Amino acid sequence: MEVEPDSTTYSIVLGACASSGYLEQGRRVHERLLQNTPDMITSDSIVQNSLLNLYAKCGRLDESTKNALEIFKTIKIRDTISWTSMILGYAQHCQVPQSLELFREMIHQGLSPDYVTYTSILHACGHEGLFHETLEILRWMERDYGIQRTLEHYHCVIDMLARLGQLDEAEELLKAISYEHESDTIAWISLLSGLKTQLDDNFRQQMIRSS
Repeated sequence: MEVEPDSTTYSIVLGACASSGYLEQGRRVHERLLQNTPDMITSDSIVQNSLLNLYAKCGRLDESTKNALEIFKTIKIRDTISWTSMILGYAQHCQVPQSLELFREMIHQGLSPDYVTYTSILHACGHEGLFHETLEILRWMERDYGIQRTLEHYHCVIDMLARLGQLDEAEELLKAISYEHESDTIAWISLLSGLKTQLDDNFRQQMIRSS
């Protein structure tokens, strides 16, 4: 007699597929759910969030976000995990306006973003070089929700500054936090120093050619 997996088992399998990028295997699990226990998809938050996480992380841009959004809309009571998975999905596929819109809507709905939520949205804003949005979110994080800044959050800011060409500011920020995270920041400082030297050399060569 075949025993049907419970929601915890399905969640573990779907989570493994999402982490490994195994979209097709995850789809087969989804199909089994539809065939054998469709009520889990409509009423079990553990399974719903696991499916949302799968489609948000895996697949092509148009396909994955469409599938994730369909799952997201079916969740009647969305918790922090649901919102964060969807925000992360948009962020990973460089759909930053959608990430920001969901992030603000999440707060408007009265839910508190957690560490993962803030890391996801900061990464998205930093990658796009959104200076004011990044600093605003950092302030919210500490002031309104009491979440302490970590090295991962600083990395998002440093990435943003580097993308905006503000390499001196990025290096200064790295030096300011290096006493707490020395082993990690030495490599970043070396990388930024090398990049600055390369840019300075390119600038000097352009000036020589134009003179």
